[in-house]
Amino acid sequence: MTVDVVVYVSSVANPRKHPRKIACLESFAAGVTATGHKVHIEWDFKYRPSQLAVILGWATTNVGGPNIALRKQIIAEQHRLGFKTMCIDASCFKYLDDTGTYLRYSLGGPFYDRAEYANKNSGPEKWQEISQQLSLQLTLPQVNNGHVLICMQRDGGFSMKSLNPIAWLDAKIKEIRLHTSRAIVIRPHPNAYEMKDFKQYAMSHYRKQWNVTLIDPKHSKLTDNLVEPIQ
Repeated sequence: MTVDVVVYVSSVANPRKHPRKIACLESFAAGVTATGHKVHIEWDFKYRPSQLAVILGWATTNVGGPNIALRKQIIAEQHRLGFKTMCIDASCFKYLDDTGTYLRYSLGGPFYDRAEYANKNSGPEKWQEISQQLSLQLTLPQVNNGHVLICMQRDGGFSMKSLNPIAWLDAKIKEIRLHTSRAIVIRPHPNAYEMKDFKQYAMSHYRKQWNVTLIDPKHSKLTDNLVEPIQ
């Protein structure tokens, strides 16, 4: 008999070290139980067919540990059997939401143009709540006439959609130089690279005439990098 929902705690790398992620998944399971449906919380790297599989994050690369292998198996098997997979991920306001109050829940993937976010007929109430809690305002963008900022992702993160981030960076710099001579500023993903090694690579790999600068993401805010001159 196929259970209604399986919540995969094992989709998290080192789950015992991430109590907030575990609490998120267990709270989802409790919500399923409260609606009268049958739910199973899976701690092992074992796939169980279900009407809905719930995982933390997604998987689109060939790297990662057993939790990534499990995610891939879940996604593939659920699709093969005609069942649904829901992923939970951080919101796009994470840079302002240190406690992880707001999360994204989507069916069929994490990407806004491919997944189902149940946005049809949604009103402004959620945005009003988020903007008030996080002090967000919709304003006209400030025009930056000084530099082009490139924000990198982690190697193996699903945001890269299986692309190598260094190869992607090389291609983007070459493409940008076809259209503008503005200074290019590279902002690596925080904690993704050893800055000393990355700086040595960047400064030796990109020709000086390309006017490329590297900044340490730990020493500045992304919002500031978008508008302030880079020293």
